[in-house]
Amino acid sequence: MDTSKNISLRIWDYNNDADKIDSFLLSASLAHKIPIKSREWFRWKFEESPYGKAVLACAFDGNQVVGCVGFGMGQMTYGVEDIKCALSYENFVHPQYQGCHIFTKLIKLAEIECQQQGVDILYNFPNHNSFPGYVKKGWVPKKISSYKIKLCNLVKCIRYFFDLKKGFIPLDSNLEHVRQYNIPAFCATREEGVFIPQWTNEYLKWRFQTFKVGNYWIYENGEVFAIARFGMRGHLKEAEILHIQGHQRAITKSDWKKVLKDLTQNTGVDFIGVSASLEHPISAFTKCFIPVPSKSHFTYKVLSDKIKIDDFKMYKCDIDAHTY
Repeated sequence: MDTSKNISLRIWDYNNDADKIDSFLLSASLAHKIPIKSREWFRWKFEESPYGKAVLACAFDGNQVVGCVGFGMGQMTYGVEDIKCALSYENFVHPQYQGCHIFTKLIKLAEIECQQQGVDILYNFPNHNSFPGYVKKGWVPKKISSYKIKLCNLVKCIRYFFDLKKGFIPLDSNLEHVRQYNIPAFCATREEGVFIPQWTNEYLKWRFQTFKVGNYWIYENGEVFAIARFGMRGHLKEAEILHIQGHQRAITKSDWKKVLKDLTQNTGVDFIGVSASLEHPISAFTKCFIPVPSKSHFTYKVLSDKIKIDDFKMYKCDIDAHTY
């Protein structure tokens, strides 16, 4: 059956499409092969960010949502420029509708809407399945970061060595614990030729302290703040360091050692994972970590004439990537 004849494409209308949230969530779960998310999760993720509602380019078969390419709003600096950016929040096509070229059409529709909303640059961490679709639509692939690990429980890691290759399964949320902390805003110094995310206190509070998403560890000693996410890879417990920053100063090697010591001794993790670009300060302190292959990709697309890129560089850590 040629399902493509029945498909209409348009931007999600938050005022009039609320009755289609269940269909959206069902199709997403079938495409991702995961349990169905809740309506509360949908509203939290797509509607309640302090930076504004996400752009959801959707495919409809009647009242059924059968595909989506969605982007969440954000802010960056690029040298002297203040940049409005958007990060990929959702990619799916219902299994029965795959192969109908819906996905690439949704990418284009989302690009047009984002540009109309004043977005300067889009970026994405697509999986192996969606990566070709973005490249096909003119997105630029770029290797901007590496994934490295530190083995904390050497005996266990050797015993379950092949579990290191398994997917990351987040532990249950510890939201009430995380709510005890005041997460500082992140506003790094501008740097010429480098895209630097600007995370306000309101954004980070929404991201980590308003909905049950992950299980987080927070380090705060008055001078340094760090946050990591816990999950399992088979039998092995991983702490994925998402971010670290100093209060009113750059972090030092001594700060990094204190963070690692606390994380290793007080959480029972088997290994620590870090994914960061060369521009992020974490990178300077991971020389003794073990680089491992990663299946993640990175792509970007410039929508504004004011951005001129010779060599793409980004102050990237995992606070935004794959953490929803």
